[in-house]
Amino acid sequence: GGWEAVREMVRLEASPSKLQREVARHLATLGLEVEEEVVHIGTGYSVDIEATTQEGETLLIEVDGPFHYAHNGKSRLGSSRMKLRHLQQHGSLLCCVPYWRWGALPTTHAR
Repeated sequence: GGWEAVREMVRLEASPSKLQREVARHLATLGLEVEEEVVHIGTGYSVDIEATTQEGETLLIEVDGPFHYAHNGKSRLGSSRMKLRHLQQHGSLLCCVPYWRWGALPTTHAR
């Protein structure tokens, strides 16, 4: 259908960051089914990672690099805040991984 075409287009045009790929790999080691650059059907937003548990629960994960934040590095830009708000309003279970927090975790186990 139409959404499948949109999903494929986003997948082809998206270029996941090194950080996003690292987070996705770690989630997969935890036994989650991981798909990157997924179009959220309720909003049309491209979501960095969709992780599904063995029980079928889905978690959307946004891996936010420096370009998602204002000049001081820790204040999220309005466009990023709006995206998160829209995803939450559609009932999505959402997790954000800021680049500065991920990098501060000392070990694979801590991440």
